Amino acid sequence: KNLTGSYVAVVLSQVYLDQLSTLERLEKMFKGYAAIPGNVNYTFILCGNFLSSGSASSLESSSSSQIKNLNSYKKLSNCFEDLTKLLLRVKGTFSNFNKRSFFIFVPGPQDPCIFGPMFPKFPFPSSISSYISSKIPNTSFVSNPCRIRIGSKQIWIFRQDLFQKFLRHSIY
Repeated sequence: KNLTGSYVAVVLSQVYLDQLSTLERLEKMFKGYAAIPGNVNYTFILCGNFLSSGSASSLESSSSSQIKNLNSYKKLSNCFEDLTKLLLRVKGTFSNFNKRSFFIFVPGPQDPCIFGPMFPKFPFPSSISSYISSKIPNTSFVSNPCRIRIGSKQIWIFRQDLFQKFLRHSIY
């Protein structure tokens, strides 16, 4: 969208939505940004992993892995519903907040995915994203990696645990 004013991008990673302390801190952060006066357009880029416990990121043939993957989808869907309620509370306090705020969700390497641990990692399916998208305007669920345009600038987001890969493939 073409909006007037300045643009601010806030990038967060490993936003564990299944932990109450994370939701409390997110609410505090959103209220802090909402209280800032002026004509500022905020883009909040929240990158996974969105669940603190390891989820089944690949679709394996075993039935226990498929059940774990299904449970991760249900848990993630519930977590996004909790985040939606949090954002609606902030909107109730600061009515202009959601109008000038954009929310982008990037799946992390351990988030559940239909196609396994390959790249690009596809956005979350509508079974997870539909509730928050219907209640909060300006939300986008994107792939990993993705390219985002904020104002006249473009940024690339790639969420991967590269340090672990470097350690695994290093030669001592």
